[in-house]
Amino acid sequence: MENTSGQGSQAAIPAEINKWNWGAFFLSWVWGISHRIYLSLLCFVPIANVVVWILLCVKGSGWAWQNKKWDDF
Repeated sequence: MENTSGQGSQAAIPAEINKWNWGAFFLSWVWGISHRIYLSLLCFVPIANVVVWILLCVKGSGWAWQNKKWDDF
């Protein structure tokens, strides 16, 4: 499969990428900044933080694939 990482929202996300993201689970805002996912800063907002935290864990790997150029999976 062709490497489509870093191409924004039109980048195709490989099936290997869509998994639970432990980096986003443990270090949500640090992980988000390093992968240019600024939605992760909402982790500092009470009540919204739980929703954002779960969203980052589930969808974060795909978003990181779209936002940053990677060498491989």
